[in-house]
Amino acid sequence: MEKIIETETLQEELQENSKKHFTIYGVEFVYLFFLGIGMAFLGWLAENTFKFFASGTVDSRFHIFPFLSPYMLVVFAYHILLRDPDDPACFGRKLFKRIDTKRKVGMRAAMWLLMCCMVFVGEFVIGNLWDILFGVQLWHYTSALTVTQYAGVFQALGYGTGAYLIFVFLYKPALKWATEKVPFNVAKTIDIALGSLIILDSLFMVICIICFHKAPMYWTIHFW
Repeated sequence: MEKIIETETLQEELQENSKKHFTIYGVEFVYLFFLGIGMAFLGWLAENTFKFFASGTVDSRFHIFPFLSPYMLVVFAYHILLRDPDDPACFGRKLFKRIDTKRKVGMRAAMWLLMCCMVFVGEFVIGNLWDILFGVQLWHYTSALTVTQYAGVFQALGYGTGAYLIFVFLYKPALKWATEKVPFNVAKTIDIALGSLIILDSLFMVICIICFHKAPMYWTIHFW
């Protein structure tokens, strides 16, 4: 009897603690930020993979650590704008009352197109904004079908497809694993420790650009 009471008390305490945690549409911010750190690494890896095949080089991507902070926002965009690849919801509201096989195909195609468009617009705005404000070229696309040097159709299709595949096949299982297997305090500690380093790293890059009109490049490896 005492064990049952203790178990019920423990469950009540856990529920009380969960209510105190900041959540975004039912998921604790700590776990979204935790996945964002992983996405920041995937972004660094994706950009260097593209550079390797395009020019035979890999580099620091203007950061000391192998994390690109803007990619952390992708996880929050997933969760807020789409949430679930099988039952999408925008700002917490479901987009479809029912999803049959035919509608699911169209839904997935729309998701893919949306992500490609977001990549194209995002690169166009961010690249040109840095150029206008600080006179700095953070990247330079030279292939066909580009709008200025910062946004290209082929690049948007490539990065957009990558973002789509991560959302459909990786995001949901990763979020489930994190929330079920990673203790809250462990995720919080990683967020504070590693997240602080990533943010400071990005701030240092911004300061270098403002002061010296040049993004820092810490290392480059040429394979051919």
